[in-house]
Amino acid sequence: MKLFRYTLPLLAALCLLTGCGPSGNRFTIEGEFTAGMKGGELYLLRPDQTDGHIDTLTIQNGKFHYEGEVEDTLPFTLLFHNALEQVIFVSPAKSIKYVAAANDLKNYQVLGSEENELMNQFRQETSTLKDLQIPNIAKQYIQAHTASPVALYLYQRYFVQTNHKEASALLKLLQKHHPDNHQLFSTEALLKHTDAFAKGKKIPDVTLTLKSRQKQHLWANSTKDHTLIFFWATYLQDGYNLLYAIRDIQERNKENLRTVGISLDNEKYRWEDLIRRDSLLIDHFCDGLAWASPTIQQLGLSTLPFYVITDKSHKVIATGTNIDQLKKDINNIIK
Repeated sequence: MKLFRYTLPLLAALCLLTGCGPSGNRFTIEGEFTAGMKGGELYLLRPDQTDGHIDTLTIQNGKFHYEGEVEDTLPFTLLFHNALEQVIFVSPAKSIKYVAAANDLKNYQVLGSEENELMNQFRQETSTLKDLQIPNIAKQYIQAHTASPVALYLYQRYFVQTNHKEASALLKLLQKHHPDNHQLFSTEALLKHTDAFAKGKKIPDVTLTLKSRQKQHLWANSTKDHTLIFFWATYLQDGYNLLYAIRDIQERNKENLRTVGISLDNEKYRWEDLIRRDSLLIDHFCDGLAWASPTIQQLGLSTLPFYVITDKSHKVIATGTNIDQLKKDINNIIK
């Protein structure tokens, strides 16, 4: 009993000194909104869950708490109801602190690791830039911090599938510092063997799933001079923005342009609710399997959102990930 009497205070003192943070593969995220958001929900998407599963986080008194396990440092994604998307790096045995003002969510801060501090710096440096300018800064960060998981995230976010020449050059640099990274192995295979979206390549006549769950081939209703195919999901901020822009583009070019939307949602009711007004303008498809979809795997898609423009023979003319580039491509292709 005496040993227990002295051991318990000693353990308590050690907890105060070390913070009693997570150990092993455990991690925690402590979130706080400094103004305006006392309650509600937001979502957390794990990159190691390819079935599209999303965890729900409950906000109480302006705070939320999340615990989990990871084997390596990974970029998780916070998803808000207004489609705002934010990245948080989590690591084994780390406690991460998230802080944001509810009226200024884009200027959030994540503390507790070098990766998050580096991403804070990247966001601050690119906050006033246009979409087309950001990849140049991302490339500088990749070259300066090649060994960091942040470099892997920026590489996948800004180069894979949108700039194959640049992606191939950066891939060799990253592989030197991350020789066992499985995502880079997949990317290398994608760039070498499944480059379905390279200019001049013909998009295969894949099988797609309608809202009614009936199957239809991609090129079954292809009669227009050009086709715009866009890949998206309701849980992505850029996906919403891309959809809104495409509605306007399709309305103005409906004589010459067919538009096909392929969603990677697994919660189909969200997708169905958002596409109700598009039944006459856009051909929408979703099989509810997200990244596990055989169609997505057949095409070799690796990033969201993403668009591809084809000619009447179904050959790729242009691809991209952001709205500014899409508008520019449309203006150049459809006179």
